[in-house]
Amino acid sequence: MEPSEGSIPKDIEGTFFRNGPAKFKVGEDVVKHPFDGDGMVMAISFSKEGAYFRNRYVKTKGYKKELAAGKMLYRGFSNLAGGALKNAFKMTTKNLANTNVIYWGGMLLALWEGGLPHRLDPKSLDTFGETMLGETIDENRKIFSAHPRVDAKRERLVGYGTKNLKETRLYEYDKNFKLLQSRLVKEANGLLHDFGVTDNYTIFFSAPVALEPLKWVLGLGTLSSALKWQGDSKPARMVIVPRDPSKEVKIINVPAKFCFHFANAFEDPKNGELVVDVVEADFLYLDQEEEADVPVWDNIDWKKFPKNKLQRYRLDVSSKEGSLVSSSTLYGKNVEFPKVSCQEHRYIWAVCGSNESDEACPVQGVMKVDTVEGTIEKWMPEPHEFLGESTFIPRKGAPPDAAEDDGYVAHTLVNGRDHKTEGI
Repeated sequence: MEPSEGSIPKDIEGTFFRNGPAKFKVGEDVVKHPFDGDGMVMAISFSKEGAYFRNRYVKTKGYKKELAAGKMLYRGFSNLAGGALKNAFKMTTKNLANTNVIYWGGMLLALWEGGLPHRLDPKSLDTFGETMLGETIDENRKIFSAHPRVDAKRERLVGYGTKNLKETRLYEYDKNFKLLQSRLVKEANGLLHDFGVTDNYTIFFSAPVALEPLKWVLGLGTLSSALKWQGDSKPARMVIVPRDPSKEVKIINVPAKFCFHFANAFEDPKNGELVVDVVEADFLYLDQEEEADVPVWDNIDWKKFPKNKLQRYRLDVSSKEGSLVSSSTLYGKNVEFPKVSCQEHRYIWAVCGSNESDEACPVQGVMKVDTVEGTIEKWMPEPHEFLGESTFIPRKGAPPDAAEDDGYVAHTLVNGRDHKTEGI
């Protein structure tokens, strides 16, 4: 697995969109946690003539208000300057629109899990504003997921919204964003950033994290201080929600771990078990619990962070309660941001760390995990270079029975020495 320099392959056509936090200073105020950076969407369009790049900030209401004020107006994982007196009881957060971007139903959407999607112009990347997706999002929780899943077999988009870690509303849309079903799932609670979708189920990994906001409300800590790990006394839970709303939810206890991202989930045709591949850590740690003088990236201590590993769970959902069949490690070193579809898979693409020890480290290179053979392929850039999330691009013109890995893996690559970014 080696990249090659030269012309763009002729069998790539379309647009590669990417979203992420990008604005870390407002006037003289410095954003101190990456989760709080305003979103910027970039797009690289490929055609026979070559590639065309553009990028723009997502102009949310909060972005425009802070730009006009010349200072930070909202708290989050970063506090406002001035200590507790400046932060106490200021609990309004802004929609950062900084986590993901999808194109579905003719709409380009910048996503953030704490608020509504922002609709963008796919060509110019201009911001049209927040959208209720045709008034389909619950008025009582104007929230949509950062990581909705595409069910390509049925041409559906499955998403959700979780409010205050308490309960979740699931949504299913057709290819034209017509709402097909909406279901309130009280059992799906906790800090839910991602989920899995199979032919018949949606799966949430609910880690033992509680919201204890007093310290944050009083301005004595950041939002990180409100999220308390309870893994010493409580297990994590796999919440299995049938896509048929007439069927009941199952909850299966699993070891106390924290999961930000799913690789994929599918139903094993041999025995009906749910196979769920996730990136998990031994506990939740977000840094910056207290007010700090410098941003996280200027003073990061990797020894405090748990390592992320790629883990496979097998769940028996045939009985009324369901049960954990097995848990096995697919890759035990540091890994993040896996990418797979909603169908049964053999390969997982993810970014990985250069550190071969059991310690946490920055993700930097790309890896291909063969879940059948158990083999790992890696490509690492130079020590001062770092890849972004993987996106698999099927080869244009590939036959319907083409191999699962018949295509390309696209990234952006950041050169930390020269402060430049390129596509790879």
